[in-house]
Amino acid sequence: MGKKVIIALYGPENTGKTTTLNLLIGLLGGPERTEDRRLRLTYGRKRIAIATYGDDKKQLDRNINFFKEESCDIYVTATRTEGGSVDALEAFEEDDIGTKAIWIYKSYLTYSELTRGKKGKPLKESITKEQIEIIRNTINEQQAKILKATIDLIIDKWEEQSKDNSSSSDPVTE
Repeated sequence: MGKKVIIALYGPENTGKTTTLNLLIGLLGGPERTEDRRLRLTYGRKRIAIATYGDDKKQLDRNINFFKEESCDIYVTATRTEGGSVDALEAFEEDDIGTKAIWIYKSYLTYSELTRGKKGKPLKESITKEQIEIIRNTINEQQAKILKATIDLIIDKWEEQSKDNSSSSDPVTE
């Protein structure tokens, strides 16, 4: 079995994990969509499986079955911060892959929808709803670029190691 890597984008529900992974799919040359999905694509001569589902153990189990069927080099999935989805991914990491997963926390904007402060006084909005959306989109886009850069680093290191291994053999003594 060749090298395998799991990248887990983890965080609470409704923080943009699906959006970020769908943006990553687009950056890697895959079809652009907005809904949850599982797909395999080829990028940098490597097979990558990406699953945007990840909110519960049932979905993570389906992701893992998909990953096993696709037999890729890199697996990318969404997951929560604790509970069944994390347990399922950790079992896959230990039992099937045998290497530590790369856990990347999902960055997101927390902006209270409350209209009053703790002292009962109304609080003025510091940013508009449009600005909130722009900030959330920017965070998702930048994190997708970080995930792509992580994949690029992994692939580059594998290629470097492959070249080192092929150049270290001495054709004279073989």
